[in-house]
Amino acid sequence: MWKMINDEHHKPSGYPFSIQSVFFPPPSSPPSSLPFKVFGLGPGRTGTDSLRVALSELGLGPVMHMRELVFPLDSSRVDTRGFMEKFNAMAKGGEDDWGWMEEFNSGVDWPLSSFPEELLRRFPDAKFILTIRRNGKTWMRSIKSTICRFGSSGLPWSLVGWLPVLPFSRLSAQREMLDNVMKRKFVRDNITGWEDLCGLTDEEGEGVYERWNEYVKRVVPSDRLLVFETGRDGYGEVMEFLGIEEKEGTGEAGFKGREWPRVNSKEEFDRIIAFVWLLAALEVGGVCWGIFKLIRSQRRKNKTA
Repeated sequence: MWKMINDEHHKPSGYPFSIQSVFFPPPSSPPSSLPFKVFGLGPGRTGTDSLRVALSELGLGPVMHMRELVFPLDSSRVDTRGFMEKFNAMAKGGEDDWGWMEEFNSGVDWPLSSFPEELLRRFPDAKFILTIRRNGKTWMRSIKSTICRFGSSGLPWSLVGWLPVLPFSRLSAQREMLDNVMKRKFVRDNITGWEDLCGLTDEEGEGVYERWNEYVKRVVPSDRLLVFETGRDGYGEVMEFLGIEEKEGTGEAGFKGREWPRVNSKEEFDRIIAFVWLLAALEVGGVCWGIFKLIRSQRRKNKTA
């Protein structure tokens, strides 16, 4: 059994993907002492970011997450430049090479969670956690109210995509990569891109969600898979599954008594959307001001000519 020996390394290691985290990524976590890697196979909006925080707090970092792809140096302190392109190439049927994942001890969220068979082949000793919601309709509603708005191709997103600042400069590449992942992994549901998923009804989305969960359960051996219901399960289930012992002699409740992290909520997405609209407005305003100054300067030159 693996045993935590220094609780100082297991303080909360991150904050939600909010406006704050866009500019100040969460601090790094200590390296894992487990002899195997841990991968979350739940799709986005099943509590993947909460699992990221929990795994990091348990000392199972660095943890790969979607944020690592838009911030080439995020909480893991691993240089992930080029990783998004590698995922994109694999989604299009390119070389199945996971050597670049060796620096991570765990991973969650899309696009990583979309490759269970490939991860099984590359990491035969790994363990897997399938995060699930109460039901598929709940998941689909959460997708529509958060990620579908975040990944929208609407005007504000088109505008901020021109900003030479992370994560905005990575939005178009992220969208292409996610579209290709959807085409390959959800082909049996006739989903050819992100817009197709976002355009599903709650009932259709529930079917996609249930079929994905069944696929994971069929592919991953049961003794290496933990089905984790977000909102019900907690540290105890994860620690038992991974063979992690509670730290003794502290006189505290320890991890098993802690509340499971709750991050990346709809309210946080709402703040991000508002922030993007503000950035888009400032960008348009800056361009208009620049044009105005240029025209004004030209008129002055014409008058003095």
